[in-house]
Amino acid sequence: MSYALRLLLLLPVLSGCNSDVFVEELDADVTELVLDGNGDERTVTFTSDRISYVSIFSTDDRNLYQTIVDADGNSIPVPTDGNIEVGCKGVWSDEFLSFSIEKLSDRECRIAVEENAYATPYEFYFNVGNDYQNASVKVRINPSDRYQVDDIEYFSTSRRVYDEYERLLKEWRVANDSDSPMTVALDVDDIVYEGDYRFEEEEFDLFSLMADGAVEVDVYSFDDRLMGLYGVKAPFGSEYARVTLPGPPSRVRTSVEIAPKTTEVIRLYAEMEDIGVSIIVHGKNMKNGRECVRHVLMRAVLPTGVVMRRGVADE
Repeated sequence: MSYALRLLLLLPVLSGCNSDVFVEELDADVTELVLDGNGDERTVTFTSDRISYVSIFSTDDRNLYQTIVDADGNSIPVPTDGNIEVGCKGVWSDEFLSFSIEKLSDRECRIAVEENAYATPYEFYFNVGNDYQNASVKVRINPSDRYQVDDIEYFSTSRRVYDEYERLLKEWRVANDSDSPMTVALDVDDIVYEGDYRFEEEEFDLFSLMADGAVEVDVYSFDDRLMGLYGVKAPFGSEYARVTLPGPPSRVRTSVEIAPKTTEVIRLYAEMEDIGVSIIVHGKNMKNGRECVRHVLMRAVLPTGVVMRRGVADE
């Protein structure tokens, strides 16, 4: 059975069978609707009050969950005789899309959109008919606005380390032409400590749902040897973005002694860790106020220490 047929919902109104009944024209007041995915609704009025069924048809392959609810919002089973009262409605939804069709009267139906958080529109045909005629309205639900990052939550102190390496921070070449040892002050004030951040979610394109923004991120403390939040923000995006981090002045040597008649090359490296941290992202649709919560992996390449390497320069 095709998915389109699985979506079929019959809402008949029992009417008497009379071969002499006058055949009314059955038309809708619109032939096509475009609805806002942030939350929109439209009442469709038909020329006949003898509607005997209402259905939807879609060739979209999204597997929507279908329910029927009564006027009080309680789920009800589909009656065996197919007779569903005015005031009931069918609801189609999944994690990112939700809309309903409510039977307001024997000639009016209301289509209401709760959300379309997909990156693409959702289209279907809304059909009504009786024993003699039918009418169809094409409905398009446009994507809703992306959720803006409202807050993030670090629910675990554990992290996965994917790689470790060193990143050059600064290099000095110092010559001591004298016959005595020489102490040299190293200028470390202009050293910039940086980390790279990006965000991802397995098996789902996170940024088809969430908008780019900026979030406070974990930073490694050189003094406390711990990860923590220190007011640093990184772009909330799928590609690595480099962010300036607080430096570790207390852990950087600022002077060295050079032996007589020696030229040294001094290099300062940041010890880097490529890590993954699980976080919870809270998002909000600023137009309709809807909120969402996503479990996300923050990937970060952070300096976790500073090391100095010295060597005699080649002549």
